[in-house]
Amino acid sequence: MGTTNRIRAKMAESCPKRLEFPLFVDELATKAMSLSGEARALLAEKLVESLDQELVRDIWLSEAKRRRDEVRSGQVKPMPGIDPISSYHN
Repeated sequence: MGTTNRIRAKMAESCPKRLEFPLFVDELATKAMSLSGEARALLAEKLVESLDQELVRDIWLSEAKRRRDEVRSGQVKPMPGIDPISSYHN
C-alpha cells in the first residue's frame, strides 16, 4: 500500500462519512492544483502544520520500514543520495 493510500486509510477511519470523504479530498486537491505555485506552497505549509504529529510520525515510520524491507529483500538497490541528484541535473 502506497503512502497516499495509507494516509487515506488512517483518515477514513476517523471520518464519519467514509464513502464521501475520498471524493471530497480528490475534488479539493483538484481545485488546489489550480492555485499558483506560491499559493499551493502556502497551503501545503498550513496543512502540514495542522497535522497530528503522532500520525505523521507513524506514517513516516511505516514508510521507512517498508523501504528498509525493500532494500533487505533485494527488491530495490540503495544508492548514495548524490547519485540521483547529479543524474537529475545532467
